[in-house]
Amino acid sequence: MADSDRKTLATVWGEFSQSTGFHGVNKLKNGNKLRCLFWLCSILACAVYLTYVIIQELGNYYTYPTYTTLEVEIHSEIEFPAVTICNLNSLSKSSVLNDSRVDNYYLSIGPREIHEVQMYNEFNWSDPFYEQYGFFSERKMEDILLEHKSLHQGLFNSFLFDQTIFKLEDSKEYFSVELKPNGPCLTSNKTKIFKTSYTGSDYNFVMWLNVDREDSYFGQWLGEGVQFTVHDKEEDPFFQGSSGYYVEPGHEYYGALRKYTYEYMPEPFKATPTEFCRESSVNGDEYFSTKCWKECYVRYIHEACNCIDFHYNGQLLNDNKLAMIDENAFKDLTGLKNLSLTNNQLTSISGTVFQGLKTLYNLYLHDNRITEVNIHAFQDLAAINNLNLANNGITVLDADVFQGLTTLETLELQANRMTMLDANIFRDLTALKT
Repeated sequence: MADSDRKTLATVWGEFSQSTGFHGVNKLKNGNKLRCLFWLCSILACAVYLTYVIIQELGNYYTYPTYTTLEVEIHSEIEFPAVTICNLNSLSKSSVLNDSRVDNYYLSIGPREIHEVQMYNEFNWSDPFYEQYGFFSERKMEDILLEHKSLHQGLFNSFLFDQTIFKLEDSKEYFSVELKPNGPCLTSNKTKIFKTSYTGSDYNFVMWLNVDREDSYFGQWLGEGVQFTVHDKEEDPFFQGSSGYYVEPGHEYYGALRKYTYEYMPEPFKATPTEFCRESSVNGDEYFSTKCWKECYVRYIHEACNCIDFHYNGQLLNDNKLAMIDENAFKDLTGLKNLSLTNNQLTSISGTVFQGLKTLYNLYLHDNRITEVNIHAFQDLAAINNLNLANNGITVLDADVFQGLTTLETLELQANRMTMLDANIFRDLTALKT
């Protein structure tokens, strides 16, 4: 190769840059002004579009979109799911008074009356009969069970698990009584857990049940048989969205099970476009969807007719124009977990009104006219987690009013008339979150 054919690195780079260019940058010089303006506009447009795409992709990345993964695990033993069993006609004929007024009552609250036109007589609640036979009396779980067929010694005939036959008296150890809309039911895995290491129809859980047809009362419910639902032990089967399985008297049913486990990702992943996944419900229990639906149901019923679900572990006393609370109002509610007294006309909180509520988890007192809180008002709330005193007229709080509330995590005091707080007022609130 002749020396004249050799090219320096600078010459090669110059030819390369002039023949290829970077988005036409090389066209911005040594040329017509109109052409330079055209290429400048093109370069700016490309740069703007590139910037837009980069920002959009970064935004997509940091929204942490929800995704699903599938994992396979091998276990030598697995917890058997909970089983809830209900007698479709659980009311005991022998416990129902033989009177047309009682028959009319039960027929009026049955499904035919709810879904069709009114078929039965109106009630004359001023009739002394209703008060005499306890229609207006406060009833407890024990009273409900007396009206229905026996469960542990009646519905259960015998049961078998993993080819082990259990005695009839074992049912109380493995099954607890749960009150559902159609009467008392039995639910497993509440106390003692069934665990299995077998698969197949010859093992697992087998039950022989007695619906006691001779003692059936055809009033509120017009059918007979057994309803059972398989569910997570923490879920409420009535709010699960599935009616389960129905078995007629004298029949057998085989149910095949497959277990799926779903877990939401923690923050910053979202459960919905506007909400993060929740690790616990408002009362501090582990969050489950059916508990949320049940809470909504209870609140709706309370707002619609001022009624409360029989087995709801809480008190909804908001929006009642209460000006004062009796000192003994909550004396017998020692297992209470939730108490809402919002949007009333309360002006003070005494030192004994919440006495004995050692399991209370949530206490809502906001949107009242409270100006005075007794120093001992909250002293018994050993399990309190949320306390809301917002939007009242409180001007001063004693330094010891929150003494001993070591479990309190959320305290709301906004929208009051306090101008200062004692420096030691929060000294015991070691779990308080900011």
